[in-house]
Amino acid sequence: MRINVEELREATGEDATRVAAAHAAAQLLQQARLLAAKGEREKAIELFEKALALYREVKDQGGEGVTLDNLGRVYRSLSQYEKAIGYSEQALVIHREVKDRSGEGFSLNNLGLAHWSLSQYEKAIGYHEQALAIQREVKDRPGEGTTRRASRQRYPVVHIASHFLFRPGDETRSFLLLGDGTQLTLSQIKAFPGLFGGVQLLTLSACNTGLGDNNADGREVEGFGVLAQRNGAKAVVASLWPVADRSTSVLMQDFYRRRASNPRVPKAEALRLAQLSFLRGSIKLPRDAQPRRVIVLESGRDDAVTFRPSGEAPFAHPYYWAPFFLMGNWL
Repeated sequence: MRINVEELREATGEDATRVAAAHAAAQLLQQARLLAAKGEREKAIELFEKALALYREVKDQGGEGVTLDNLGRVYRSLSQYEKAIGYSEQALVIHREVKDRSGEGFSLNNLGLAHWSLSQYEKAIGYHEQALAIQREVKDRPGEGTTRRASRQRYPVVHIASHFLFRPGDETRSFLLLGDGTQLTLSQIKAFPGLFGGVQLLTLSACNTGLGDNNADGREVEGFGVLAQRNGAKAVVASLWPVADRSTSVLMQDFYRRRASNPRVPKAEALRLAQLSFLRGSIKLPRDAQPRRVIVLESGRDDAVTFRPSGEAPFAHPYYWAPFFLMGNWL
């Protein structure tokens, strides 16, 4: 770094005050980090706020951005996700102003984690993708590793019962309907490797989640289930046709009950036993779960067979239990 002699001047009292304030802010920041690491988050927030005020007083944007990032992390650990997002967004603006690319990647990762906790998956994926791109660009290996680990921190068991629409041959228009009404397409899921990393069992109990097809040029379009397994899920329960909501809920509860009561029972065996309970009518069903439709096989044929549920085994028909299958780790 080159310094021209004419730029040097004698330090003033104001300079000494600024240096002392910056030093005090750095000490507060370090103390707050130690408190946060020990789980004393409220005390940590108090010290972070004091450090933030000092950094702003001396116009140290670098320290301000780092402190805002830390406040965002602490509020996320307290499940105050909106506050966490607010602080991380402020930090992101500052990092971009001072052209701190590593800090920018850190803030983007924090935003991704907060949005994921709010089930805003599309936003979370977008932030993580931006963070990874920046971290690769600046060769920030530790930051890249942090973002990758963050994207893999998942619950061991995940159940998705939202509506899924599969359009044969078109992964851009096949989508999972999210809680906020947005659509997460198969192409978007495909673009985020490791999305289900760390998930030991992913249950996709919506319609047609196990179906795949070929597109117009003959290339295979993977279904939701296969794609989820490629993106990290160790085992996936998926479906082969449209399912009935009420009976599916009962079937899944029985499946999980068997797994919880005896963890040594393999996943495949627990699913098989739950399906047999439907076939044999051995499961007790709530009144509102009783079937409300008559099933006709191969409609349009003169010899079509009509299935009418019996009182003893109302869900014996394969339509109710047979669409579900397990792929991946069966144990």
